[in-house]
Amino acid sequence: MKLAKSANFIRTFFLSLTLCCGIYLLLFYLQFGASVVAEWWVRDVYWVKDSIADNIHDKKVVVISGSNSLFGLDGEALEKETGLPVVNMAGHGGLDLDFYRFKIDQIVGSGDIVIIPLEPEYYSRNNPYSKWFLDNMMAWGKDYFFSLSLIDGIRFVFHAEPERVIEGVRTKLFRKEIDTRKDVSREALLLSAKKIWDGDASAWSGYNYKSIDRYGGINVVGGPTRNAVFEISSYRSYFHDIQLSDYFIDKYFEIKTLVEKKGAKVYLIWSVTGKNKKFNLFDVGEQQRLIGFASQLQEKGIDIYCNPASFYFHKDLFFNTGYHLNSLGTIVRTENLADCLADIDNNLFRGAYDFETVLQKVQHQEKVVKKVGSPANELL
Repeated sequence: MKLAKSANFIRTFFLSLTLCCGIYLLLFYLQFGASVVAEWWVRDVYWVKDSIADNIHDKKVVVISGSNSLFGLDGEALEKETGLPVVNMAGHGGLDLDFYRFKIDQIVGSGDIVIIPLEPEYYSRNNPYSKWFLDNMMAWGKDYFFSLSLIDGIRFVFHAEPERVIEGVRTKLFRKEIDTRKDVSREALLLSAKKIWDGDASAWSGYNYKSIDRYGGINVVGGPTRNAVFEISSYRSYFHDIQLSDYFIDKYFEIKTLVEKKGAKVYLIWSVTGKNKKFNLFDVGEQQRLIGFASQLQEKGIDIYCNPASFYFHKDLFFNTGYHLNSLGTIVRTENLADCLADIDNNLFRGAYDFETVLQKVQHQEKVVKKVGSPANELL
C-alpha cells in the first residue's frame, strides 16, 4: 500500500513538473518580440547589415566584433585596398561570441576573409548569459535562439529571468507598449537606409540604423567628446592583465572550424586602444605584457595578427567612447589594417612586434590626418 502511494506521488510529481515546464516554455516562446525595453537599434542595424551581405555574391571581407569595429573602419577604402567587397558586421560589445558565430554561419561563403578585432573583454568572458545579452535575444533575437542546440537552448531558458519572461508575455497579451522602437517593418527600414545612401553620406544620427553607411559601418566627423576623453584618460587599461577563459577558447575554435569548413579564412586581430597612463605602449613593460598575452594565445593554438601599436591612438582620434574612433582615427586604422592584411596575404607577418617603428609611424599618421584629413599613408 505504501509503495503504491509512493509510486502515485512520484508519478504525480513528475507529471506536475512536466506540465509546469511545458507552460513555462510556452510563455517563453510567447514573449519573443514583445515591446519591452531593449537595444532595438542593434536589431535595426543588423537588418541593414544582413541586407548588405545578402547583396554581395562574390568573395568578400567580413569584419565582425563589438563596436570598436562598428566605428573606425572605412569600408570603401578597405574595399579599394583589398580588391574585395566589404561588409561590416560588427555590432555591440554586449553581444556574445556565439552571436557572431550565428552571423558568420549566415553570411560567410567560400573564399571570404573574416576579420575579428575583438575587444579585450571578450577574452575573459566565461559564458554567454549576461543579462543584457539574454534580454536582447529574448526581445529581438528569436532567430539566434532557434539556431542553438537543444542543450544550449535549455541553458539559455534556464538563465533567463522569469520576471523578464512574464513581463514580455504581459506586454504582448495586454498590448502594452513599453518600447515602441520595435514597431518598424524591415522593408520600410531598408528602404529608408537606401534613400539615405542615395543622398548625402550617412551622418551621425545617434545609435540608429540611419548612421550606418552602405558598408555597414559608422564614420563620424567630430569628437572627442568629454566621455571619450574621460574613458581613455581616466581608467581604460584595455589588455592589461587579461585572463583567457575556457569559454573564449572553445568558442573561438568553434568559429574557426565553421569558417574553414565554408572554405574561408579567419584572422583574429587586435582591437582599437587609446593612449593613456594605464595602457602605455611606449613603456617596455606594457609591450612585454602584450607579447605575453599573444604567447598565451599561441600556447592554445590561437594566432593574433597585426601589430597592436598599429591601432593605438591619441584621444583626439576618438569620437564618444574609448573604443569608437572618429573619421580621423578611421583613416589611420583602416590604412594600417589594409597594410596588415597585405602582409598576411604575402606571408610577411611573422608575429614579432616592432613597437618602436610602428609607434613612430602612427604618431606621424596622426599628425598628418589632424592637419589635412587625408589618407595618412599616402602622405608618408
